[in-house]
Amino acid sequence: MIKLDATYDYVLRVKTEIARKTAKNPTLFEMTYDPGAGTTTIHRQFALDSGYKIHKLPQGEKVIGLGGNAEPGYTIIPNFRLDGVDLGPVYAHVIQFHDDLADRTLGLLGMNVLSWFRITQDCHWNEKLRRHDSATLLLEPKFDVNDIISLDSFMPFSRQHRFGSAFMVDRYV
Repeated sequence: MIKLDATYDYVLRVKTEIARKTAKNPTLFEMTYDPGAGTTTIHRQFALDSGYKIHKLPQGEKVIGLGGNAEPGYTIIPNFRLDGVDLGPVYAHVIQFHDDLADRTLGLLGMNVLSWFRITQDCHWNEKLRRHDSATLLLEPKFDVNDIISLDSFMPFSRQHRFGSAFMVDRYV
């Protein structure tokens, strides 16, 4: 069982750790919990700063709904951790987030990671603020994590099919 404490400021943010080729130790990385995202997605500049190689998306795969003008791609995050649990390499889309989104988060934690778990979400009400301000997420593995080589097995080209990911992200006028 993985227990994540999330902050809430109109989106849930969870702390993850990822390996960076430009740093010796994994980096604590705050991502937006986004079960509406088919694939975990990271900001292009963060991927470049981390030393990840960005590849062209497989034919037929696309990313829609995120602002920005850079061509989307993908990378493999070499080591992805939630609450100290090593989930191994993770396939992630890479796209240039629009400035307002990049100011708030550098990544979206999507269903290619979340789908391996049964998730219970308990939101916490703050009476003083008169709104929810945090949540606890309990992630129970659907499978024995030791039996999963890595979460990159969700990559579309290794499963012989293609899929696209749609993201609904607020737009600023």
